[in-house]
Amino acid sequence: MVIFWTLVILSIISFIQYHLFKRFVLRHVHYERKFKQDAVFANEPCQLIEKIENRKRLLIPWLYVESLLDAHLTFGKQENLFVSSGTVYQNHASFFVLKGYNRITRTHRLIPIKRGVYYLQSVTLTSGDLLGFAKQVQHRQLHDQKPLIVYPDPQLPSYHMTNDDFSLGDTVVKRFMMPDPFMTAGIRQYVPGDAFKHINWQATARTHSLQVNQYDYTSNKKLMVLINCEDNENMWKTVTNTDTIEQLIRYAAGITKAALEQGYEAGIATNMHAIDSSQPAVIHPIGGQSFWFVILEHLARLKIERAISFNALLESFVYDYTEPTVFIVLSCYWSEEQRMIAQQLIAKQHQLQVVSLADHYSSKLENEGAKR
Repeated sequence: MVIFWTLVILSIISFIQYHLFKRFVLRHVHYERKFKQDAVFANEPCQLIEKIENRKRLLIPWLYVESLLDAHLTFGKQENLFVSSGTVYQNHASFFVLKGYNRITRTHRLIPIKRGVYYLQSVTLTSGDLLGFAKQVQHRQLHDQKPLIVYPDPQLPSYHMTNDDFSLGDTVVKRFMMPDPFMTAGIRQYVPGDAFKHINWQATARTHSLQVNQYDYTSNKKLMVLINCEDNENMWKTVTNTDTIEQLIRYAAGITKAALEQGYEAGIATNMHAIDSSQPAVIHPIGGQSFWFVILEHLARLKIERAISFNALLESFVYDYTEPTVFIVLSCYWSEEQRMIAQQLIAKQHQLQVVSLADHYSSKLENEGAKR
């Protein structure tokens, strides 16, 4: 008889707690998630802050908070944090136990490994009763949350990536740029690393030691970096070699940084479009080191997809730019048609130089073919 009444009482308690938690467990639960920083560079640590508050007396015995995040946001190890990663997205889940009128704040350390704009869009809250019979699920949108803007890691191209055949113009430039082989400023002693094609053989014969030509640099104070997302001359819209285009974007960040630090007005233009636009991204030259972060944000927002042909973009500057400007072209190739357009720019007192990743791209294709 005692066992019977014990079972009856337990059944009543289970029934009551089941309906109690089923109805109220996620009521008056406030959840907030946000990035601590507004913007960081790629591979720079940042923080994701997670706050949850139980604004009622009822205990929440268990609570799962799940959301999908971009796979390029890598999390460090942490208790009560579960991350399941895919190639595009990862499932981020946190586990909580909250007493009545209790608030918990957690800070997750993460590292974005790729430039871009990362949004926090929605979360799923799942909770239930003490015995696991009742379960309640809520999908919540995270409104008014600022995205995390990840800037590209700025880099400068090495000298060997610039083909001297593409260096055009005869004005003098600042030292961050590649030397102009058409402007000889003098002769100096050869040092390891100098290109043999720069050896002055007449001076070498006269001095009986290797001498090389010392080249000067341009002096135009406006710089425009042009990024070509086309990885070959016959490409239409879809970019297949995205890794190389990402490298071009990093070079654009590094070149504009160096230019602004040395007193240039710098800008960027590309035949790609931003994630929230269908028009090619163009930022006209402006001075001041603080303007670099405006350029970085535009680079972060670029979608690797062609908006117009690069030839059309290059040709637009022939008609739109009248003040002498230094153009640096970052591209996977350089065609005869583009060379003809460049000559029109040079005829209008501009200077143009091409940083070509053709060799890098060709070796990449060879490596991929060997793997297949």
